[in-house]
Amino acid sequence: ICSDPNHDSDNPTTPTEAYPVTFDAVMESLNLTKSIFAFPEGRFAVVYAYNQGNTTKDAPVAKASYETKSAGILSPVSQKIYLPNGEYDFYSVATNSTTNKTPDFTNGISSPLSNGIDYLWWRVPNYSIESAAANINIVYKHSCSQVVIKLSSGNGVTINSVTSAKITPPVTNSTMDLSSGIIPPATTLSNVLFDMGVAQNVCQATVLPLQTNTPMQVTFEIVINNEASARNYQVNIPIPDGKLIAGNSYLFKAVVDANTITFPEVSVIAWIVVNEQGTPLYPSEIK
Repeated sequence: ICSDPNHDSDNPTTPTEAYPVTFDAVMESLNLTKSIFAFPEGRFAVVYAYNQGNTTKDAPVAKASYETKSAGILSPVSQKIYLPNGEYDFYSVATNSTTNKTPDFTNGISSPLSNGIDYLWWRVPNYSIESAAANINIVYKHSCSQVVIKLSSGNGVTINSVTSAKITPPVTNSTMDLSSGIIPPATTLSNVLFDMGVAQNVCQATVLPLQTNTPMQVTFEIVINNEASARNYQVNIPIPDGKLIAGNSYLFKAVVDANTITFPEVSVIAWIVVNEQGTPLYPSEIK
C-alpha cells in the first residue's frame, strides 16, 4: 500500500498516514569475513516490501526501482516507497553494472540470468515502520561467483602482454529465488567461450554459480619474449571441490611457460572490483 498514485504496486487504496522509506547501500567484499564497501554510483536496484510473514510468491505491498546517483545512496527512479505503520519484510536485488538493470521476478523467481553480471541480493525481515520516515541500510551479498586468473612468467619466459582470455562459463538458464537470493548452481558448462576482462596479467570473469567436475576450458593469447605475435594457449582449469560458490572470488595462479600454462594454486580472495568490460580496476593489488 502506498500513498503515491504512481506506485508500482497498482493498489488503489491510499492510507491516511504513510511514511517514506529510503535506503543506503553497501556491498560485501569478502564472503568469508564480511568486509564491505559502498555500492558504486550509476548502479541499479529494485526493492520489494511485503507484509511480515507473506512469501515472495505473494504480491508485494510496495515495490520501487532505484539508481545510485551517488555512491551508497539509492535514488528512486520514479517514486519512493511509502508505507503505513506495520511490520514488513524487505528484499532487494541489484546489479553492480551501469548498463544491466535488475531482472524481472514472477512469483518470486527471476527471469533467466546471464554470466558477466554481478547480481546482488539483500533481505531484512520484521522491520517496523512506526509513524515516521525510515532509512534502511542495505548490505548486498554477491549471488554469483568470480574467476580470477593471475598469470606469471615461467622459466625462460617473459610475459609482454595478454591479448585475450576466454573461458567456458556455466550455462545460462539459472534463475534467482527472491526469498533467499540463491541462484541454484548450473551443472553444465557452455560450449560458447566467454570473454574475460584483462588488465596487465590479471584476467577476470563473473559467472553464475556452478557445480560440476568438468574442468573449465580457458584459451589465452599471450605475447612472450618480445615475439612479433601472440602465442595461443588452451588449458583446462579444475574447479575447486567441483564448485564455484556464490559470493566467492577464486584466484587461480597460473605459470606461463613456452608452450603450456600450469595452475599450481587456487585460493578464495576478496571480490575484485571491475569495470563494465569485466576488467579488474586494481590488478596490482591481487596477490
